[in-house]
Amino acid sequence: MVGDSEVDANSAHSANMPFVLVKDGYTEKSEKEIKILTQLGLSKDEAHVYHVLLVSKESTVGKISRSINFSRAKIYGIIDNLLAEGIVVEGNKHPKTYFPVDPKEISDRKLKSMQNASKLVDEELAPLFKSKPVDYLETCLLYTSPSPRDR
Repeated sequence: MVGDSEVDANSAHSANMPFVLVKDGYTEKSEKEIKILTQLGLSKDEAHVYHVLLVSKESTVGKISRSINFSRAKIYGIIDNLLAEGIVVEGNKHPKTYFPVDPKEISDRKLKSMQNASKLVDEELAPLFKSKPVDYLETCLLYTSPSPRDR
């Protein structure tokens, strides 16, 4: 459980739940972890939402909203992005519950994507850089039938 007060800490203790005490929505440790997530390509807001899910293992939009003080509407938009990227998954309970994907899986996907991009740079872009300069570029417009002249 994530909270920002002694009452939250006592509630978590009574329920035998792990507890992270935060100040202004963040701990010093979570700031370092959020920086790592942004290095993986998440926006800062996405990193904050994913971090809450990572700490809590599952959460609803309402609980995420209370944890990091984002509006529910903002969180729904962020969750949609994270779902589309395969970074979180949606449960089938009501209210909707969201779960984080293993961060190692996210890192592995990012590494593979960068390796593929690097290969394409070597094959496609590096030869352009090494080629002789072009004095001029001529742009040609190609029309499919009927062409504007045929009208």
